[in-house]
Amino acid sequence: MRNRKGFTLVEVIVAVAALAIASVFVMRMVVVSDTLKKRSILRSKTLDAANHIAESLKTSNDYEDFLLTLPLAELVLQDIKEHSTAPFGLTCYYNRHGYPVEDEDQAQAKLDITVKLLEDQESGRLYAVGLTSSALEKGTYRELFSYDVVHYYPALGEGVTSCEP
Repeated sequence: MRNRKGFTLVEVIVAVAALAIASVFVMRMVVVSDTLKKRSILRSKTLDAANHIAESLKTSNDYEDFLLTLPLAELVLQDIKEHSTAPFGLTCYYNRHGYPVEDEDQAQAKLDITVKLLEDQESGRLYAVGLTSSALEKGTYRELFSYDVVHYYPALGEGVTSCEP
């Protein structure tokens, strides 16, 4: 009787086929994981920017101070001041690493900022800021999050003083 050591050719082929099938599923999980990681980075970076804008709205002394905290404010500030009672919007673009870019062609995400004057009275003004983040997927933007922030700026007058030093 012969002593059989090792594997037969059929056993090796079956083992390689099983390994190939398993590796397809592992590679698919790696691709999905990378896609989710990129989306998470974009969501995190744009959420940080949106939260900064929302906090700026709450902590600014007046509307003009708030406008200076907006991304690209120096480019659009004059136009915004001329139309201070009308709603306006800004769109900020972000690359795949979550850093701001000026060119929409390089963008993988965007943050839409909409500012509206809700109420204008002698005692002050009530503003609403809408913040919507979207990521570029397969040629179209898919919304990541959206929220609104409302803030009241009292008019400077009797009994109200500026917080500025």
